[in-house]
Amino acid sequence: MKTVEASIHVQAPIDRVFDLMIDTEGCPAWLKGAKKAKLLKEGNDARYGAGAIRSIRLSGISFAEEIVKYDPPDSFDYKVQKCTLPMKHELGRMEFVRSGDGTDVHWISRARGKHIGRLLEPLMSRAMTKSFQDILGQAKAALES
Repeated sequence: MKTVEASIHVQAPIDRVFDLMIDTEGCPAWLKGAKKAKLLKEGNDARYGAGAIRSIRLSGISFAEEIVKYDPPDSFDYKVQKCTLPMKHELGRMEFVRSGDGTDVHWISRARGKHIGRLLEPLMSRAMTKSFQDILGQAKAALES
């Protein structure tokens, strides 16, 4: 399994940052390439809480993920259930920490490519890291505008 990490500081309150990142249906408004986003199943105790299943299509990649832990506004964990990419996902986590007049966001995910050799896994890892950093940058821009 490869661990992918990305972090950013956002000049916005922690509640706003958490809400933006958990709200899949709202992401087409700020995330370039988001074609379709849906909440397939509401969570047990909150709309996007544990048990929620959300789906998104980004520029040719589609995936559905389940929220497995929900602790607003500090963190949520998710697991990709289905993906058009050849990968097996172990777990993802987004953490939000108050920092000065803003919020530090840390995104970590563990996945392994299916049917790709060990030589290609570093390429997949770099591509995922860049993708996560791009998404965080777009979130930052939306929250700070």
